[in-house]
Amino acid sequence: MAFDFLRDPSDAPHEIATGRPRMRDVVHKESKPEGPAPKLPYTEEKSGADVPIRVVKPLDFERMPREPFFEKREVERVTPPAASYYGFYWFFGVLALAGGGFLLLNIFSYVNVNVTPKQQAVDVNLPIRASATGGRDVGLEVIRLEERGTFGSAVTEVRNVNEKASGQVVIYNAYSQEPQTLVVGTRLEAPNGKIYRLSNAVKVPGTKVEGGKITPQGVEVTAVADKPGPEYNAALTDFTIPGFKGTPRYQKFYARSKTEMKGGASGTFNAVSEEDVQKAIESAKEYFARVFQEKIKANLPEGVLQPENSSRITYTAERVDPPINSEAKEVKVEVLAVFEGFGLNRKDLEETIVSSHLSLAPDETVTIQNLSALKFEKVNEDFPNKVANFRVTGKARFVWDFDEKALKEELIKSKERAKVFEQYPAIERAEIHFKPPWWRIFPKDPDRVNMRRTMAES
Repeated sequence: MAFDFLRDPSDAPHEIATGRPRMRDVVHKESKPEGPAPKLPYTEEKSGADVPIRVVKPLDFERMPREPFFEKREVERVTPPAASYYGFYWFFGVLALAGGGFLLLNIFSYVNVNVTPKQQAVDVNLPIRASATGGRDVGLEVIRLEERGTFGSAVTEVRNVNEKASGQVVIYNAYSQEPQTLVVGTRLEAPNGKIYRLSNAVKVPGTKVEGGKITPQGVEVTAVADKPGPEYNAALTDFTIPGFKGTPRYQKFYARSKTEMKGGASGTFNAVSEEDVQKAIESAKEYFARVFQEKIKANLPEGVLQPENSSRITYTAERVDPPINSEAKEVKVEVLAVFEGFGLNRKDLEETIVSSHLSLAPDETVTIQNLSALKFEKVNEDFPNKVANFRVTGKARFVWDFDEKALKEELIKSKERAKVFEQYPAIERAEIHFKPPWWRIFPKDPDRVNMRRTMAES
């Protein structure tokens, strides 16, 4: 058991107020104590007879080691248990990052395989028969397109016009079974009183009687207005024959328009001419040629080649408003455009040209790189029977083909890739470029093997 005691402040080795050493501690002279040494009280423990009395002996303060009044104690720092595992954490973290980086590179890396196939340039001059049926060298596809549009043209011609309207009429005989002859200039009268005359003599056939029923018979003839002027232009109508007026024939002979009466004009004004109509058609040609070209380019079936000079476009003015010779500032023409062309089967065409110029082994396949650039001269054509003859000329570039899918699979499996290329006689040169460049693991996924075919310089 320990006992505590209080020191006399005067015996402290340092000043309590300032903490500086006492002077007597700086310059110390030994001296013998005067009188007997002080005694300290002691304590007794009387809890039992066997327990001795402990006496606290006096202390010699002069010989005691001097220590600061206020003690400084070092606090022991305890390292947390987890700190000992930090090194392991760093090790496994770096290992995981390295493994993840390797995995990502292996997933996203790829290679470019540049392949130069065997090639040969040959001058071609070959006649070809194309047909949609049998007896042909090349299969033929007939392309037909139709487009309609209305196109306007300004009327600029000024002229003095005196034109008579005209049109086709049918004259009927409901009078008798005997035919009736009408001379040139016979008058026909419209409901508005306008007179038109026959342009030539006609014989109107007699009526036809079947089963007691009388059926009038008629004949078609051209009628011309009696005078020039636009007022004689008329829609479809009926006519009477004034020459029979006052006789039974007047009610039994009559005429009906088959076409409108048009073309009547008189005076000085801007009149629609053939040139004005042709200007509108020329505008239509430029427009439709562009439309057909875009449609052919967008809708031409795959595997079909449409050579130049293998088509034609016909234009028809279906309606002219107002008619020619009519007074107008502008004329509108409704145009029907019809495109007819031939398309050649590309596979048949290549096989015909290749077989005519090369002797190939059974396992060799060759395509023509510049097939569209060859010149196709049309010898003749027969659109109704779907037959055409061509002469193909130019320098054809033959390119040997190979199985790209099989080549990829063999490159993935084999470690000696140079020997893989040697097994393909259709390949003249090959290069493998890794991406990234310092990565040298060949991907196992065929989608990450980019096969690029390069052409040799001409």
